[in-house]
Amino acid sequence: MNGTASLLSVDGVATWTAGEDLRINTAATGYKLRATGSGAFATSDNVDSNAFNIAAITTLSGFTVAPSANPVIVNNPITLTITARDVYDNPIPNYVTSQVVNLTSTTAGDGTTIDWDNGPASLTDHLDGTADLAVGTTFDADGEIALDITNRRAESLTVTADDAVTPATGTSAAMEWDPWFPLLLHIMPPGTPIAGVPFNVDIYVTDQFENLANVTQDCDIRLRLSAGTGVLGGTIDGTITTGTSSTTISGVTYNVAESNVVLVIDRLSGDFLVAGTSDPITVAGAAPVALEIPAIANQTAGTPFNVTVRALDGLGNESDVTADTDISLQLFLGSGVLAGTTTGTITAGTSSVTINGVELNTSQTGAVIRAGRTSGDVLADGDSNAFLVSPGAPSRLTLDLIGNQAANVAFIVTAQVIDDYDNIVGVTTDTDLTVSRATGTGTLDGTVSRTIPTGDSSIVFSVTYDTAEAGVSLQVDRTSGNVLASGTSNVFTVNASPPVRLEFEPVGSATAGSAFSVTVLAVDLAGNEGSVASDTTVEITINSGNGSLSGTTTGVITAGDGRVTISGLYYNYAETISLKATSIAGDTLAEGTSDQFSVSAGPAEYLRFAQQPTTSDIGTPIHVTVEVTDSIGNRKSFLNDVTLSLVSPSGCGTEIEGITTVSGFSGLASFSVIIPEPCDGYRFAASAPGLTGATSNPFTVIAGTDLSGNSVSLLIGAAETTLSLSYAVSGLLSVEPFMISWGLERDTTNADPIDEILGSAVASDTAYLTPGNHTIMLGDIRPQLNGRFQYGDRVAVLIDSDNSITETSESNNIDTTTPTVNLVNELLKLRPRGDDPTAEVTYVVNSPANVPSFTIRIGLDSDGDGGIDTALVDGTPEGTDLTPGVHAVSVSLLSAFDSTPVASNETISLVAQLNPEQEWPESTPLDDNLQSATMNYPVDLTLSRLEHTRAPKERIFNVRMVYELSDMPVSENFAIAFYASTDNNDSISDGDIRIEQHPITRAADKTHGPHEKEFRVSVPVTVLPGADFVLKARLDETDVVDEVDETNNVMAMPRYTPSTRRLCGLIGSAPLALTVLGLAGMRLITVTRPRRSTSQAD
Repeated sequence: MNGTASLLSVDGVATWTAGEDLRINTAATGYKLRATGSGAFATSDNVDSNAFNIAAITTLSGFTVAPSANPVIVNNPITLTITARDVYDNPIPNYVTSQVVNLTSTTAGDGTTIDWDNGPASLTDHLDGTADLAVGTTFDADGEIALDITNRRAESLTVTADDAVTPATGTSAAMEWDPWFPLLLHIMPPGTPIAGVPFNVDIYVTDQFENLANVTQDCDIRLRLSAGTGVLGGTIDGTITTGTSSTTISGVTYNVAESNVVLVIDRLSGDFLVAGTSDPITVAGAAPVALEIPAIANQTAGTPFNVTVRALDGLGNESDVTADTDISLQLFLGSGVLAGTTTGTITAGTSSVTINGVELNTSQTGAVIRAGRTSGDVLADGDSNAFLVSPGAPSRLTLDLIGNQAANVAFIVTAQVIDDYDNIVGVTTDTDLTVSRATGTGTLDGTVSRTIPTGDSSIVFSVTYDTAEAGVSLQVDRTSGNVLASGTSNVFTVNASPPVRLEFEPVGSATAGSAFSVTVLAVDLAGNEGSVASDTTVEITINSGNGSLSGTTTGVITAGDGRVTISGLYYNYAETISLKATSIAGDTLAEGTSDQFSVSAGPAEYLRFAQQPTTSDIGTPIHVTVEVTDSIGNRKSFLNDVTLSLVSPSGCGTEIEGITTVSGFSGLASFSVIIPEPCDGYRFAASAPGLTGATSNPFTVIAGTDLSGNSVSLLIGAAETTLSLSYAVSGLLSVEPFMISWGLERDTTNADPIDEILGSAVASDTAYLTPGNHTIMLGDIRPQLNGRFQYGDRVAVLIDSDNSITETSESNNIDTTTPTVNLVNELLKLRPRGDDPTAEVTYVVNSPANVPSFTIRIGLDSDGDGGIDTALVDGTPEGTDLTPGVHAVSVSLLSAFDSTPVASNETISLVAQLNPEQEWPESTPLDDNLQSATMNYPVDLTLSRLEHTRAPKERIFNVRMVYELSDMPVSENFAIAFYASTDNNDSISDGDIRIEQHPITRAADKTHGPHEKEFRVSVPVTVLPGADFVLKARLDETDVVDEVDETNNVMAMPRYTPSTRRLCGLIGSAPLALTVLGLAGMRLITVTRPRRSTSQAD
């Protein structure tokens, strides 16, 4: 189609070019098309089409959002018109939303965005309007929907409509709301002012909705105090000038540091403005200069109380310190000591500290505490008020000072009630008290019980004491009423009355045969020492005891004195005794008796045999006892040892068996010894360092006959186990021939010495029967042990098993030995080369007999600790490999490595373990059952056969291959490659072309031994076209297997001559081209025949 055409429409003219689609983007009604000719048709009449309409596309593409006229005053609406439009910006009439249209508003300036998805209620505290457009919302016929937005904030914002799924979006132009008229006064928080220091207060004006609003005329304003205890001073007036909305009042002051101070700003003139109130204000103190202690209430002695110390500024306001300030308390006025916790710290940024646990223990009136700083801010001291300290609760009793008194003469004792800190305090209820003796030996009498009435703090007792002595003290106890701890008086002296009897001071102890002394007192009825009127002679005699008293036995108590000491008394017997004192001249006094006391033996000097030896048989213990005595025969403990020796007549033995030196500590030394040789006239001699020795009475040792086993030995050889016995014949004469039996002992609890008898023999040779020690060889017992001996059995030998000899003891005829049963792994040799790789284990069977069968385990040591981590194979020795001695057993590793292959280049550690499960227990630890050895892993791949399974066809080969994996299996995956080659060498040449590669991954294809595989190999026509070639195969193409020999991996197949068959019509001497024309895509396909060689037929 040639020429041009013009397009008439209600909107103008459009041009359409022939051969193109006519596309109108603007939706409207009454369109017409006009065809206008040109060139050959220039003179033709124009042709108009009928009128037609273009409708908008109903698919939503976007929105336009148009606000109504603005700005408007806050709290008035602006109407938003949202129009749904298609891709060509045409309104979509009656558009119905298919998903939610999200509406958001963005504030100019700070960019605050508000999402309108909260429903038709208020969107925020200042913005009212509609919510998102829900699914199914219908626009009007013009594609529009109108929304009213009301804003109470003077600001500018835009609104965006967004259908995020379609997607479609649109954003309005800025909409603005202006503030209303000025109405409200406001106070900007002034921060934290300092008391007495001028500060600024900012004032501003807003409309009803708290939008900043300029005043229309000058407005005078004034600050006043609404809440607070201080005085608002300084500059409190200001003016907001015309056309502005704020002002600052500078130089305001407030004199009290406190919180919750509230200010009010009032309008004095100008626009009508509502008064404004500030938020609560905290006024800080100025720099602190002094300390203060707030009032302290009256306290109780010893009861902890709290003291608060505050830092004040010059106006008396609490003020924060600038650095940690240490405070110390002391008692400024009053008595006693301020105790407990008396220090604290006012930490930086705070104004006070409360010191808990202060104590004042002395009751008083007018106590004053002073607080002083020891570090930190420099602050003047501060004193507390004067306060009362009352006594604490009554807690204990005390007695006033008591002077020296006379026996049986009344004297006064005063008891007082005090608190825990010695403050006198009255009882809270009637309280009964009793006075008694605390120290001393006499009796307290008189008024010893009284009652303290309620409110009183003391009571008086009138008492007497009947014993003259020093060191007397009294005790007062509460029996009812207030619970009070007892009190004890000072120590005082009570003087005595005239004596009436004699009394001994304690004698202590004495030594038999040595001088000792006694002291005798003249005492009154109460036992108090007194003074005799005249010289009085006193005689000492025995009151109880079996010995005799000698030496100086009398003494004189001089007139005016009360005692005498009599020295030079002797007593001759070590025992417990008592003495009696009698006045034989002078004052008549009743006799007195001493307490019992001990008289000990004198120094050890002699030995004597307390138990003499008696006639005994050889081998029978002889018992004797040696006693240590002093010079007069009293037994005496002895710190050194006592030694017993044998005194032998001529021709008798001198040997003594047993312990011959024992301690004499108890005064007796007991011995039990054996004399091994018979004789008549033996004596024992006893000796000890520093003592006179002793000799026993003579005694006789009679000879006896006895057989005793000393030891059993097993000599284990390669072919036999020889049993030998060492024994002794005791007595003076040879014994008769006797039976020796041997066997196995398993149960030590039964009465039989041998549980299973294996053999016996008669000791008849004279050399075996004489007195003395003997060893006899009993021969090879391995045949008897085999099949009977078990681990843990003891080999037992019984002498005189037929009891043909009368012996002094039958209990020493049995002797045993416990043979060692053990396996020792001596050597592990690895023989990995060849068709059957093996591990050769050399071990020792250490046993008197053949051992049961056991396992030899071969495994891998992966972590180098010498143990088996992966078990490979078990071997079991049999027959002669279980006999005692050294053995070498080979265990095949071939199947083991087939199931557990490892890398071909790996050095592995093999471990051989004997008896790993302890099928039967061994005598020694199992550490000697392990041996290890390392080995390289020799491997070789050999391609042994390569042949056709059927005749080749069209360069396709059906190949059978046989390869062998010698020595060991491998874990690596390897590849088999096929090459086309023009030579038939069993190697890969430079001109050979690789055709295919086949991976070998199955474990079964990587085990030791021969493997047969079949492949179908296709040689592309582009490889060696028209040439004679052979097919070659190569094992381990990528050399992943570390082989012993890499030269035997390649083999060539018989030579292949290409077939002469060709596609008829496509092969000839001249090129042939074939062109195929098609309508679709107009492709040209050309096939060219290659030039024919002279050897090929058409």
